[in-house]
Amino acid sequence: MARRNNAAASSRQVLESLTISYDSININIKVGDDILLKPPRGLAPYVAKVTELTTDCKRGKNNNVQIRGQWYYRPEDAKGGRRSFHGKNELFLSNHVDTQSPESVEGKCKVHTFEEYLELDEVEDTDYFYRLKYDPITQGFDPDRLEV
Repeated sequence: MARRNNAAASSRQVLESLTISYDSININIKVGDDILLKPPRGLAPYVAKVTELTTDCKRGKNNNVQIRGQWYYRPEDAKGGRRSFHGKNELFLSNHVDTQSPESVEGKCKVHTFEEYLELDEVEDTDYFYRLKYDPITQGFDPDRLEV
């Protein structure tokens, strides 16, 4: 039984990048990229930072490609909800990490630090910023206070 588990673990390979086709557009993603994920109908896309790309390699084919990502939360999804001082494109970087399939990706975006965001000459629809980290388990923020 232990041999089977070791063999399964060794068939997992880390990928340097992944190309996904979405609406006739090829999206190339790599570790460190920020991506938009398909939400339920009527909601804004989910946002995550890619932390790992892996595949199961069996019989020379790439199977079961997985995208491991660290979630960004929108203010309305965090404790306290959206407040008047939250920016329209503000997100919270969380410690929530999980795995998604490539089919859930709908595009790329860029999540800047607040300082980087303020320096942008032009803000696109896919530009976001964060200035707080959020732990969805404790519902705590870091830092726990902001100057507004």
